[in-house]
Amino acid sequence: MNGVSILNVNTGAGWPEIDLRHIIALLGDDMRRCRWRVGNCESVGEEWGSGVVNALSSLDTVMPGEDFVRIVSGVYQTVEGSFTAFRPYSDTPWFEINAIDGTAFDVISDDPAILDILRCTFADIQELKF
Repeated sequence: MNGVSILNVNTGAGWPEIDLRHIIALLGDDMRRCRWRVGNCESVGEEWGSGVVNALSSLDTVMPGEDFVRIVSGVYQTVEGSFTAFRPYSDTPWFEINAIDGTAFDVISDDPAILDILRCTFADIQELKF
């Protein structure tokens, strides 16, 4: 696995400039086609967004991408959490996004296209070594 860490997502002036919903939107329609597992999430935002995603994180369930993308659009800040994407008809994780203390996101994947999109988009990014 390879990965990148997106740093300095919080400027200290209200909601973060970069959050999970921005990363998901950036990665496009494939996010709606995959299935998602949410773990140990702590987030704030709309009740239909953060309230639902926080509750789902304790259920250890996999949800359709359409639902996940809609719910995450109502999250304004992801403080902690693990978000694992699975391609349709696969039980092997495609990639994982980990929120770190509301200040960074680690994205881990064997898919170089995902990591390249993030490298080209975000200014403050570091390579993760495994």
